[in-house]
Amino acid sequence: MILHRFFPVTLALTILAVPAAAQDRPPDPSLTSFPLSLLLYKHAPDAFGDEFMRRQTELQMQKDQYYYGLVQNLGRAKVSKHVFVFSESQIKGRVVSFARDELLPTYKKYWTQAASAMPTRVTFSLDQPLEGLEYASGTLKTKSRSELLAFWPDQRIGKEGVGRISREALLKSEPLGAREFVNPVPTLWAAMPSSAFAETVYVRIEKPIVLAFDRSIVIPALPLDARTAEHMWRKPVWDCHDYKFRRKGMDAKQAKAAAEQCRAEFEHYTPGLRTVVEIEIERIDHRERSWLIWAKVLGAKVLGPRREVLKSIAGSQFPVPEDVWSTHKKNEREKEAAAAATASTEQAAVERQRELLRKADVIGVRPGMSIEEAEKIIRAHFRVAYVSADSSHGKTSPDLFDAYKAFHNADNSEAIVLFKGSASNNTVLAVARTFALGADMKGDQNLNKVKELLKAKYGRTRSRFQV
Repeated sequence: MILHRFFPVTLALTILAVPAAAQDRPPDPSLTSFPLSLLLYKHAPDAFGDEFMRRQTELQMQKDQYYYGLVQNLGRAKVSKHVFVFSESQIKGRVVSFARDELLPTYKKYWTQAASAMPTRVTFSLDQPLEGLEYASGTLKTKSRSELLAFWPDQRIGKEGVGRISREALLKSEPLGAREFVNPVPTLWAAMPSSAFAETVYVRIEKPIVLAFDRSIVIPALPLDARTAEHMWRKPVWDCHDYKFRRKGMDAKQAKAAAEQCRAEFEHYTPGLRTVVEIEIERIDHRERSWLIWAKVLGAKVLGPRREVLKSIAGSQFPVPEDVWSTHKKNEREKEAAAAATASTEQAAVERQRELLRKADVIGVRPGMSIEEAEKIIRAHFRVAYVSADSSHGKTSPDLFDAYKAFHNADNSEAIVLFKGSASNNTVLAVARTFALGADMKGDQNLNKVKELLKAKYGRTRSRFQV
């Protein structure tokens, strides 16, 4: 909204015998869950492919054949919840693998019609147990946090991504604007018949699905009076018999109504809050590795343990999220600029070092001179007492310092060495000078002065040979 691994690029779907969402409790009795697959199909039918439709057609034929058999044996009432896509005459006595392609257009037509009924306004809910909340100083909030609810903070797209989608994969292709990206998608509910769709349209989408909200679903600490807060933590009694209320002076009718209300309160009590959020689906993008559902937050209600409304919030009251795409691109540009500046600084330092080396000399001797020319300069510098040399004869792999010619003065207080790499080479490849410091130059302080003079002339050393 790290890295996480992607699912295969091809769309893989797995049949669910019963939609997982049907096991959840709806935020309102008038709402029911619906197949998310149909919602995706409505916006990107080509993503599902003919092979998928052939497989689903075959499954639907098998189910319809089975339930037509039950109707014949048990009667229609026993299988009233099954949705038949094909008529009995279309599939009775047919071999499924042969009839599949013939009935494929009929099944596709059913999917198209069913998808067209998909709502644009849907609802989802977020539950918070009371044990994760605290009431203090007249406000209700989440323990260890300053707000009452922050929409899945560990599932937003952050530095490492969200769910099974990397941040880079989501942000690299196009500007996405100021959106809150969340994965996985919660159970969605809408007002429609619970048995309106064939069982085969409830399929699990193996590609990650991301919700892109135009608002951050964050609810600040909720002001509550102490009595209301106490009532939230006080569990309802389970003893709801009529005689209990008749002992309080109620007549039979009043006692029955009170008992029914008592049972309803006990049955619907849940020790926690439920935040019901209403959204409007704006569009759905099918991407190479994911689905992206763009949604507008219309509003939300915070319900108490007895489903009493504690707070209603309009969509415009939620904060606008960060423009993650622009921030991502800005950070990338800043990183590139910093890297370029670092590279430029390093390159400038290298060039300065090279320039120093090009101009560097030892008493006027520079690499690249001929040995004869360098020898003339050395003999003009001091009186040469003797010359030592090593030509690296007999070595199978001579290196730069094997072949040299060294010039010494009479008391060995100074020597200049010309390195030429091999005996046959007549060019100075490197030059070194050693000399003894005078008594007035001894001591760490004076030695540091010498080092600074050498660094100023030759630059800071980068090799293992330190000054």
